[in-house]
Amino acid sequence: APANVRPLQLLVPAYFYPLPGSAWDQLAATAKAMPSVSITAIVNPSNGPGKKVDAQYASAINAFTQAGGKAIGYVSTRYGNGRRSQTDIRTHIDRYLAFYGRENISGFFIDEMADKSARLGFYQEIYAYIKGLDNKLQVIGNPGTLPQGDYAKVADTLVTFEGQASAYARFNPQPGYGWVYQYGADKQAMLVHDA
Repeated sequence: APANVRPLQLLVPAYFYPLPGSAWDQLAATAKAMPSVSITAIVNPSNGPGKKVDAQYASAINAFTQAGGKAIGYVSTRYGNGRRSQTDIRTHIDRYLAFYGRENISGFFIDEMADKSARLGFYQEIYAYIKGLDNKLQVIGNPGTLPQGDYAKVADTLVTFEGQASAYARFNPQPGYGWVYQYGADKQAMLVHDA
């Protein structure tokens, strides 16, 4: 029997304002033209959702998701070191859903994530909060490096590499991070730039 092959998935840090004719329009056109490629755009209106709905973002996100793309909200955590409270993080999560709609926001990009076990509880709370809202919401955690293995339990997908393509060519989780091989490829994401 043929192997169960998952289609290519692209994660796009869409940190640009959605003016007409902008890259948001290109994302929507690509999602429509290439339905076999799953494109997830990280939405970041104002280092988070901002304080009110931005009509340009609302229109762009809606057009993108109607074309077949997925949008997730950017949430900074400042490495769980106390500079961002759980209350602030929950407020950002709630605002994304209130401002842009559950039909358009399919999850959250938890950025500036710690990678050591001392901060794990902080991220367990965030993960539990999001899944408590809707278990189908996707949680992508971004330590930007290989974290301690238990972080695999506080995100559906972890960004285990973030950097230039030249550095990515040398990326190797062995020997210290063998835990990554216990999971499917969709457990990890890589943000590679300057390729």
